[in-house]
Amino acid sequence: MRGRGDRVAVQAHWQAKTDASASLAECLAEGLARLGTGENALVVAGAADAACGIAETTVPALKAAETRGALGFELARACPLPPDRIAWGYRLLPAEKGKRTPARLFFLRQTAWEHWLESVGDLKIDALVPPQAALDPVLAEQDLVLTAGSGERFLFARTGKGGRAVRPAGEATPAFGNGPQPLAWDRLVPGPLASLPADQQATYAPALVLAAYGTSRCLADDRDTGFPVPYNLQPRRNQLNRFLAVALLVLLVGLGTAAIWREVAARSALLVELRAEQTRIQRDIDQRTTAAGSVTEEAIVALAMELKEARTDLDRPSLAAVLVELTETLGPNSWSHKFDWVGGAVTIDIEETDEDLDLVRNLEFSPVIGDVFQENITRIVGKVNRQLKMNARWDMENERPSKPEPGNRPAPANEPAVDPGIVPAGIPPH
Repeated sequence: MRGRGDRVAVQAHWQAKTDASASLAECLAEGLARLGTGENALVVAGAADAACGIAETTVPALKAAETRGALGFELARACPLPPDRIAWGYRLLPAEKGKRTPARLFFLRQTAWEHWLESVGDLKIDALVPPQAALDPVLAEQDLVLTAGSGERFLFARTGKGGRAVRPAGEATPAFGNGPQPLAWDRLVPGPLASLPADQQATYAPALVLAAYGTSRCLADDRDTGFPVPYNLQPRRNQLNRFLAVALLVLLVGLGTAAIWREVAARSALLVELRAEQTRIQRDIDQRTTAAGSVTEEAIVALAMELKEARTDLDRPSLAAVLVELTETLGPNSWSHKFDWVGGAVTIDIEETDEDLDLVRNLEFSPVIGDVFQENITRIVGKVNRQLKMNARWDMENERPSKPEPGNRPAPANEPAVDPGIVPAGIPPH
């Protein structure tokens, strides 16, 4: 049988009877070979045996292990035999939203189950289940009549709660109980079965139900809840594909692990290198701090004298000389946040908390700074920002008047003021 959407179609059929020369296991193996299904076909086996009992119940939404434990209590009510003498399974049926899940219990005597396994022989099967247990949602829209080995016919009729009620069926009741035809099933395309006599068509009802069950999603959903198929009977299809998939998975895991290990190793090596560099820099800082702390005030004065003597031989004051002069001239309430030096031309931005009104004049009186010009000035509450431009150059002889004290008063009105940049006539320059 092959599934086509919501319909199932019979592709081929086969039938035989056992005798003294052929066991049931041999007949099944021969039939499977004649059907030509191939290794990829799903195989479902079962028997319409009256020894298999079913019971309908409901369970709440539970985990798989908890569901089986809860159904074990229901099994004790439905089956008079002790649990160690039966083989049983269950199927969870479609449930309505907000209601408990209906479940169907099915059970066999342990001796009957062992007989089933012997009958299968070495045939590789995907499921071993009685047809009445495979009902719903397979054949959910109609009733089913199954004939037991003793010749008795049983009707598995639908109930209002979605379950099945079992009762004896009359001789005239068709296999699919909703129509006069033996295979009156709307979803079924009988194919070659349609050419058989009506009585022979009815004998295929159990096989049709099991085949339709094999083409549905129920087979995969019930693998862990039905009768357990022994390992030696499970199919070994697609072994090469599975091996390759596992090998690829192992390879991917190995490559991923190697890549992660390399990344971790690289980062660890970088961390070690950074820590070593940090130790070296800290040691260098400590050494320089110690050396700087050992410089005495006398050494600083001597260095200043050397700079003062050296700058007399230069055409233009050095950057160091200008920085020293600015440091000495700027007051404690002033600091510079920008200093530019381009070929002796200096641009400096100064921020003051208390404005020094004599700053430009004091810088102009410096022997190493001249041409002082205030570019702009901005006053904000509690702060004064100004930009000064100047040149690093030596004062000429006529530009070296004595530096006035901050408290000096201006010259008397009857005495002309002398421009410090102009030498009066008749007075030799100093």
